[in-house]
Amino acid sequence: MKYTKYLKKKQLKKRFRKKLQTSRTAGLDGVSPEKFAKCIDEEVKIIRRKVKNFSYSMTPFKEKYILKGKNSPPRTVHIPTVRDRLVLDALNIYLNDGFKEQLEPHKKSVQQIISEILTVYNSEKFDSFLKFDVKNFFPSIDHDILISKLKEKITEKTALSVIRKTLHRSEHGIAQGLSVAGTLANIYLNQTDNEFINLPNLRYFRFVDDILILCNEEDASSIRVRIEDHMERLKLELHSLQVGGKSEIGKLKEDKLEYLGFTFHKEKISVRPTTVEKLRKRIRSVFLEELEVGTTPTKHQLQNLHRKLNLKITGCFYDGKTYGWLFFFSQINDLTLLYHLDWFVKQTFKSFRVEFQPEKVKSFVKAYYYMKGLQLEKLDKNSYIPSFSSEDTEHENLISIGAIEGLIK
Repeated sequence: MKYTKYLKKKQLKKRFRKKLQTSRTAGLDGVSPEKFAKCIDEEVKIIRRKVKNFSYSMTPFKEKYILKGKNSPPRTVHIPTVRDRLVLDALNIYLNDGFKEQLEPHKKSVQQIISEILTVYNSEKFDSFLKFDVKNFFPSIDHDILISKLKEKITEKTALSVIRKTLHRSEHGIAQGLSVAGTLANIYLNQTDNEFINLPNLRYFRFVDDILILCNEEDASSIRVRIEDHMERLKLELHSLQVGGKSEIGKLKEDKLEYLGFTFHKEKISVRPTTVEKLRKRIRSVFLEELEVGTTPTKHQLQNLHRKLNLKITGCFYDGKTYGWLFFFSQINDLTLLYHLDWFVKQTFKSFRVEFQPEKVKSFVKAYYYMKGLQLEKLDKNSYIPSFSSEDTEHENLISIGAIEGLIK
């Protein structure tokens, strides 16, 4: 199917309303989604005309720096203009359709991957693990190799033109933050995925540039060489294997394995300590945002505090999808951690000199058990774990106080 068919006026306007209209983020041109909406018909005409005559080019991306930790350089996230985001969204759908047969078997959420890991981990079929992390993955992707892989399925010149102009906005690699970045990365690594996922002497898992292989000790060395060879051919460099490093080798259940924020050690499945610390900071930030130091909180401030804090604790459903920290880590079995988090919430009330009211503040432990038997069709905005719709007036009210914006954006 032609790329231009993904740029039909009706489709672009629908995707804009669904994905971009509620965003507040503008690109380098300063045009907000709100302003873009007022002239969307003209903008769609410009997109269609320029893509068809090969004159469409990307505006330079706005850059945002995200701190990763005191020992890591900040990660650069690129923000395209609203018009470019709409074009890239259509391109992303086009590529996913074009490479559906190749990519579909590897499309898994973090929770699906963790579920599969747990099955193998508990089976005791393998005794070792290899974990690989690619250095500067997105910036290191080779344009020529990527284009050659794309040409195996994509022959239409308009699509290739937009892809090239997207890639050429950075000197090398793929700009992080683009809707199409993950799909292009999956296409780049698809051959590696296909080769390792079918090998009988190991289990292979990948999420973006984090690769985990469960195997037996006698096979670990040859598997390592094979992975390194694949990465070298793709002009990618792996972090050196070392205990506790980004790339490491270890014994299952004997050595602690950290992957995708989870930790696996002996029979305990828990959360990486740095990830827990980030949650504690986010809990404190709710108090800092809603309370004024040295003053007695008003009834309105306490209501907002309780609502925002409760959503941080339980997460929620939003248009049928799950959001929140506890949903992400619902597969852990470390109840000690959850009891600690409940204790931390109580202590935070104490440190801010605000009365802790257990009937108004929800619990990590209680929410964890609620998740085990959830039936979405029976939930609503008043449930212990609430379910919201983008059409609810209550949803709009919660957005206005910032209660669920951080969960759904």
